[in-house]
Amino acid sequence: MAIQRIKVLDVPVDICEVQDIEEKILELEAQPGTKQIVFLSVWDLLKARRKGDYARCVQNADLILTISKSIEADVKKKTEADNIKDGFVFSVCVKKHEATT
Repeated sequence: MAIQRIKVLDVPVDICEVQDIEEKILELEAQPGTKQIVFLSVWDLLKARRKGDYARCVQNADLILTISKSIEADVKKKTEADNIKDGFVFSVCVKKHEATT
């Protein structure tokens, strides 16, 4: 599954599988210029909802990975609602979620 960007409370979050993370980072590294990866916590998500430098930073980031279980749960609900199977959001423990049936 390719990396897919969705919005959580109007803040972009990337959904990816474990094996795709390394490939995406290496792909970003190969491109010229500065690239940005954001590790998003709940507080960062709330801060990114406002207008300002941080919100602009998150909106323009090349890769946005969540490190929060609560954001992860919301993303999982959204992906199930959109019929996306085996969606993965980066988490601290880095484990793949099984689709509930």
